[in-house]
Amino acid sequence: MEGLSGLKRVVIGSGCFSEASELGLSGLSGLESVVFGANSFQQARSLTLSNMNSLVSVVFKEGAFRYADDLWLDNLPVLETLDMEGDNFNGSEGGRRLAESGSGLHISSSSLKRLTIPKSSFKTATVVEISGTPLEQLTIMDGGLPKVKEVTISNVDTLQKVKIGKGALSSCEVLTLTDCNIDGENVDDLFELGEGALPNLKTIQVGNDPKSIALAESIAKKLGGDVEIVVVAPTTVLPTVVPST
Repeated sequence: MEGLSGLKRVVIGSGCFSEASELGLSGLSGLESVVFGANSFQQARSLTLSNMNSLVSVVFKEGAFRYADDLWLDNLPVLETLDMEGDNFNGSEGGRRLAESGSGLHISSSSLKRLTIPKSSFKTATVVEISGTPLEQLTIMDGGLPKVKEVTISNVDTLQKVKIGKGALSSCEVLTLTDCNIDGENVDDLFELGEGALPNLKTIQVGNDPKSIALAESIAKKLGGDVEIVVVAPTTVLPTVVPST
């Protein structure tokens, strides 16, 4: 992928780069948008997009990076759009070793405000990590992210709504919400849980502030109350466990 420094838009054709094992785009200061065509990068195991100050939009057509294990988005300060049409980053039998070591979706230092994860993408991912992003709404479609064990949202100042569809995050055991300025007066409305969502959640980790603790208690109550709430202090003080109510 050399010679792209002067381009503003890159469109990868359908089925292209079928033999590439990985892809990383970094430091392309003029690049504003990237479209990965349907069924492109079929052999790729990971994609990293980083350090691009003009990148606003990234689109994955159906089947792009179908067998990849990891998507890393880092230091993309004006990135506003991340669209996945489906069947993206689903890993493979050969990628199980990577999945076991914490593969999945990693987003840091972007301008994403809305993110929707389709049911048919990230089927083998084990982690979702979002930090340093002004995310307002996160939507996980029905049955989505079935293998994810841990979801971490940190340093997000504008979170207004998290929609977790029916049966989604069926394997998730840990939900971490730290350094988040919970936006909204009624914390009960922030997390919308579909029937059967988060059935195996064991622990919610939150920052030591009243709204975050109230949010954790609200989520635990919606799930039946059998969830441990751990308050993570910003110092070396040991975490505090909030008794179940």
